Amino acid sequence: MGKAANIQFFITNFALKDQNIGGASFAAVVICIMGNIVNVWAEEGLFRGFLFQMAKTAFTERQGNLIQSLLFGLWHIVTVIVCLLDSHGAGFSAL
Repeated sequence: MGKAANIQFFITNFALKDQNIGGASFAAVVICIMGNIVNVWAEEGLFRGFLFQMAKTAFTERQGNLIQSLLFGLWHIVTVIVCLLDSHGAGFSAL
């Protein structure tokens, strides 16, 4: 398209409406990476740790795993729906 290719970091907020995208400094990128690491540990602890342990005490281990997997999927479906409804033309980026 007549422009040189380049790589840029962008930070976007998660909102159900009007997401803002902007450039990022090195510090902002590091904060985002660290935030994602903490988020992953928290989700793993909640879904594969706490919820799985609770579900398998009330049900079989297989049923407990299915329950935590379904809850994990429901937890993340909001992001997919927002991307599909996105008015900025990036609707299928979630897929």
